[in-house]
Amino acid sequence: MLLIVPGMTVQTDRRNQARKKPLSLVYVELPPSNGGMMRDLNEHGFALRAMAPLSKLEKLAFSFSLDENVRIEGEAVVQWLQGDGRVAGLEFAGLPGHSRDQIRRWLAAIDNRARLEPTSSSSATSDSSSFDALRGELRDRQAALEQSAIETTQRRDLQEAKLPPVSIGAIPVVEAEPIFPPGFESREPRVPEAEKQTTREKMRAAQAAYREANREKLRAYQKAYDAANREKRLAIRAARRAARKQPR
Repeated sequence: MLLIVPGMTVQTDRRNQARKKPLSLVYVELPPSNGGMMRDLNEHGFALRAMAPLSKLEKLAFSFSLDENVRIEGEAVVQWLQGDGRVAGLEFAGLPGHSRDQIRRWLAAIDNRARLEPTSSSSATSDSSSFDALRGELRDRQAALEQSAIETTQRRDLQEAKLPPVSIGAIPVVEAEPIFPPGFESREPRVPEAEKQTTREKMRAAQAAYREANREKLRAYQKAYDAANREKRLAIRAARRAARKQPR
């Protein structure tokens, strides 16, 4: 809120009032399909780190639960942004009186609890560490899924392979028939034409089998890769749903 007087502009800084960091994770739901972890809160607004960037002076509906019995819903206006627009401060716009009273009681409870517990607990509940832990868990789960897919594909190749591995060395090589001068008789018997044809057919069959084996292996790897990507997307969605449903 800005107050204009002749010769000066005075900005009322409600952020100077007591801001408290939640002692547990508080997820703030924002439309459309956005949300994030609350960084701090007072009776005039809150700050959060959102999953998608926000716009300054944007008015948004929000909802969050401070505990099992306290759920706050209303509208707020984005007053400031940091970095890439995902760290933002929002000011309540028309918050009901009973909701503001619930926030005051929650802030008082935080003060009482902070006097009884060590101050080091605040570092354990910082939003940055919680996001880093979530990212690390997702990366570990993705790596485990990819490794499992590779091992499954290798086992399937060993169990279902109908042909032994075909290598270049396994393909028979037919040497060219030597040319002798007139009147020279070779002591080595000549290879019949039918036998040469049979050898060529064997070579073509071996090459076809080698190409088919490679195609089957490529299809198996592609299928495993697609399955790993599906598992990755499902894991990310499950993590988001778990974060929304986690008790505040």
